[in-house]
Amino acid sequence: MGARKADTALNWTDDPAAAELLVRDPMALMIGFLLDQQVAMEVAFGAPEKLRQRLGGTLEARKIAAMDEAELVEAFLARPPLHRYPASMARRTRALARQIVDDYGGDPARIWSTAADAAEVSKRIARLPGFSANKARVIIGTLAKRLATPIPGWEEYAPDWFSLVDVDSKTALLQYRDIKRAAKAAGNWPPGKDSERKPRKKKPAASKPTAKKPAARKPSTRRPAARKR
Repeated sequence: MGARKADTALNWTDDPAAAELLVRDPMALMIGFLLDQQVAMEVAFGAPEKLRQRLGGTLEARKIAAMDEAELVEAFLARPPLHRYPASMARRTRALARQIVDDYGGDPARIWSTAADAAEVSKRIARLPGFSANKARVIIGTLAKRLATPIPGWEEYAPDWFSLVDVDSKTALLQYRDIKRAAKAAGNWPPGKDSERKPRKKKPAASKPTAKKPAARKPSTRRPAARKR
């Protein structure tokens, strides 16, 4: 079996330039995953290309980390806004960039390229602001299956459900939407083993307090008063 070939674009957005940027620029990929919450995936993964244009043609982590917060918020707020909550996501993007600068020298690819295995990659991603263990699984699956990135042990960490990793066409996108909608309606998204919830144990019904019997009155030791004659 030959070596896995990397995709030339991630078809998670209707903008071809944005889809290609996700493959070419690790920072664009990480920003896309950061924004992929409470908005359509096309909006989330199309946003890095728009942000790149608004920041003078680069998504360099050091530049974003050093930006004035108000300036970055303005870039997110410009029409069309890059998210449903543009100001909040601008601040998260800046926090993400700062952590990448502090921990990985400004190169997001070092999150996985310098890790010993998928377990370490998962821990590193989950520690980033706005990320989680389940999102780490999708990123690891994307790196391995879509971008042909060698990560030892990735099979144990990639999603074991039909996820964003499997979306490589418009047909797959529609299938993904249907699965996600049904799983969310059932309260089971993502449906991977890490998201299984144990049923809550019902608390025993509180017993009604029993009425206390009135304490028996002690016989009086007083002598009856003498009658007046």
